[in-house]
Amino acid sequence: MTFDFQPHLFSDQIILKPLLPDHREELFQQAANPQVWELHPNKDRHERSSFDHFFDQALSSNAALVIIDASSGKVIGTTRFYDYNSIENHVAIGYTFLGKDYWGNGYNKAVKSLMFDYAFTNVDHVVLHIGQSNIRSYRAAEKLGARRVGEDTRSFNGEPPVTNLVYQINKAEWQASGDANSNQ
Repeated sequence: MTFDFQPHLFSDQIILKPLLPDHREELFQQAANPQVWELHPNKDRHERSSFDHFFDQALSSNAALVIIDASSGKVIGTTRFYDYNSIENHVAIGYTFLGKDYWGNGYNKAVKSLMFDYAFTNVDHVVLHIGQSNIRSYRAAEKLGARRVGEDTRSFNGEPPVTNLVYQINKAEWQASGDANSNQ
């Protein structure tokens, strides 16, 4: 079986679809706020050159998804699937960011719920790599039922290596959480 890294997914709140070059400027508008990156290992991603590197890497991954507010049609962030492993039967979700105006309004949960629901039609485990200082992201992962299973130091997109907390949720845990298929 092959894993489709760029599915079209949607709910009443959000739409996820493949990231395209045309999304660059709208996405930069969301990324240009330094607060978006204050807890992230790459704190300068609000700067044009750093953002462009991130965006170009996202495009070349052939796995990035743009996050669109379903009610307004506005680009509000990006995310992606990566590190699919058919032997260990897992895929990772990450590289996610949302514009600051979309924090605390259920958008992250809606994104992850769609992605988990989709991933669990193909794999038994979802992994999240979260920068060790990114308390906002790992608390959000814990609210979704993911549990910390370790640490991992890795380099993303040729950037300097960073230590990440590794979280995981399995299919049975997700289905038992009550959040599974909540976007249907």
